[in-house]
Amino acid sequence: MPCSLPATNDDSDTSTASSVTTEHSNMSWASFETTEESVISWQFDSSSDVRDSSAYSEAISHTNNSSNIFADVEALQDYMFVFYITLRNSVKQVDVYTMIKIQIIDIIYSQDDREKPYRLVNEIMKRERCFVLLDGLDEWTGSGDHHNLPTLVSVYKQTVMLIATRPWKSAEGKVKHSDIEAVLQLEGINEPLELSSIILGHLVAKAELEIKHSAFRRYIWNQKLGKLISSPIMLSVIVCSYSEGIEFKGSKCEIYIPLLESLFKKANSNTCTFQQPPPLSVLHTN
Repeated sequence: MPCSLPATNDDSDTSTASSVTTEHSNMSWASFETTEESVISWQFDSSSDVRDSSAYSEAISHTNNSSNIFADVEALQDYMFVFYITLRNSVKQVDVYTMIKIQIIDIIYSQDDREKPYRLVNEIMKRERCFVLLDGLDEWTGSGDHHNLPTLVSVYKQTVMLIATRPWKSAEGKVKHSDIEAVLQLEGINEPLELSSIILGHLVAKAELEIKHSAFRRYIWNQKLGKLISSPIMLSVIVCSYSEGIEFKGSKCEIYIPLLESLFKKANSNTCTFQQPPPLSVLHTN
C-alpha cells in the first residue's frame, strides 16, 4: 500500500535530512517520533564583524532526536531501484507502471527500442525491492473514475510507493485511510546551512564558494533569517536571491515577491476554470 506524505505549507523539491512526524506507521524500514524543539548552531569566521566570532545559535522548531531524521542515503540503501515520478506530468494516468514507462523509459529509448526495457522494468519490479516516489498528488486529477490515488498492481509486492502532496489535498477527504499505510508530515530541513552550501555551489564558482557561503551565514544572522531557512522553498528563494545580489531584511512579504513571480512564470496557455463552490444555505431565525 502507498505511504502518503503531506508536504509542509511550502513546496519542497530539495532537502538534505528532513525531520518528520507520523500519525501511524508499521513500516519496518523507518520509524519516527514526535518532534521537540532544539537549537541549530553554526560557526562564523574569526574575521567576522558579528559581535561574537565563536559560535551562534538560533532556536527553530526542529528535532534533535535522531529517530526523527530521515537520512536519505541510509534509507534508500534498502532498495535496489528508485523511480521518481512527477504526477503533474501524468495527470490523467492511474497506473504507476505506465507512468514509469512514459516518464523514464520513453525519454531514454527511441520508440523502436522500448519493448525490451519495458519487459526489464516489469521483471525488476516483480523481483527486486523498489521504491517509487510520486511527487505532487495535489497536481494530479486521475482518470475521473473511482481512483483517488495512483495504483500499482499487486504482482509488484516488493515495491513501496511514497506519495508527496500539499496538506490541503489530504484534507479533501477523498482518499480513504484504508488506502494509506502511513501518513508522514515534513517538518523542515535538519541542516539548512549545509543545504545552502550545496545550492550555492551550483550558483557560484567553486573557488568562490567558501567565501560566498561564509558571507551568506553572516547575512542570515544579521538579518535574523534563521527561523525561515528551515523551510526548503524559503531557503531556496533566499539563497538564489542572495547569489543574484538581492538581500532581504527579514520580511516574509519581501521574500514571497520573487517566489510568486517565479510561480507565475510557469503559467501555460491551457485554459482552466475554478471549481464552482457548493451553494450556501441560509438559516433564517426569528
